[in-house]
Amino acid sequence: MHVFSQLEVKTAVYSSNDPDMRKTYEDGLDLYSLVGSMAYNKKYEECLEFYPEGTELEIEGKKIVCGRKEITNEIGKKYRQSSKSILIGSIYQRGVPSIAEQIKKTPEETKEIMDNFYKGFPTMTKWFEDSKKFALKYGYMDNAVGRRRRLPAALLPKYSITTSVTSGSEGFNPLLGCSNKIDTTLIDKYRKKLEEREFISAKDYEEIKKQAKAEGVEIHNNGGLIAQALRQCVNFQAQSLGADIVKFAMILADKDPILKDLGFEMLIQVHDELIGECPAENADKVAKRLSELMSSTAEKMTDNIPFPVDCYEVNNWYEDELNTSLQTLMMHHKELSQEDLYKLACEEHQELLPEAIHDVIFEGKELRIS
Repeated sequence: MHVFSQLEVKTAVYSSNDPDMRKTYEDGLDLYSLVGSMAYNKKYEECLEFYPEGTELEIEGKKIVCGRKEITNEIGKKYRQSSKSILIGSIYQRGVPSIAEQIKKTPEETKEIMDNFYKGFPTMTKWFEDSKKFALKYGYMDNAVGRRRRLPAALLPKYSITTSVTSGSEGFNPLLGCSNKIDTTLIDKYRKKLEEREFISAKDYEEIKKQAKAEGVEIHNNGGLIAQALRQCVNFQAQSLGADIVKFAMILADKDPILKDLGFEMLIQVHDELIGECPAENADKVAKRLSELMSSTAEKMTDNIPFPVDCYEVNNWYEDELNTSLQTLMMHHKELSQEDLYKLACEEHQELLPEAIHDVIFEGKELRIS
């Protein structure tokens, strides 16, 4: 399994062309920690998941010098995890209440945190606003490689007002055979009521809507549809470019002669992952080659933003899940002898060979099935 690291975040950085975020990747720093430092007004190092290499700590009375990604900084880890929700939430254009729920803060606290984030990354903030203005004007959005998402809801008026009330026979048109022209006086009346105030509470809106209905006028609030279109115009650019990168990488992998010679076969694509199979003896070479193809594809399509690919090899489907399941079974039945535990495991996992279960329980090996 090969996974693009931070795919949609990096495509958002490319689409927004935010120089600070781009430089973070180019310098090999952690973007989530940088976001945390901006959002929470902390030093960058305080928002790292691991203490920086060379940091001196005193643990249980002993002085320790940290190595690379050796000792977890629990407080920094929380800031970093929270900043993930902040950054991805902003790309998806989630509202303050939604992000507040994710980072376990009050809406008031979250608004202040989000304001700090927007101030810290003005280019990305401008991208959000410019994207929305474009969609409101044209009713569509293109991504960086020209894929277009039509957003007709962005062109809707805030309120749709209709009526079946007519003005009698004054508007008869003998050529069209029409009479009883729609009375726009009522439409204008309620449009003015709705537009003359900058803010209308839900209670006032329902009252106006009720009055209108009594006069044969229907009012529909398009605010939800417009807001949805504006959210989509932003996240579409990141998500669709990510999808395009994965598709181009799949095409290259499918046509690559080196992978063909190594017996690699693409099986499935899941979001930002490519999953395939090959002979076990070629696994390392396939992993290296596929990682190169995926990284180079993404870097070419994002003007050289670094794109490492995480590679994960297993011998069989669900190998990790089965290992976890067996380990959990052993943990929950410590009172059983190895023989009884073996029998129980064979009963609960009839999809496995008894020999494979035997190796895990009696010899402590990782599960390997063929």
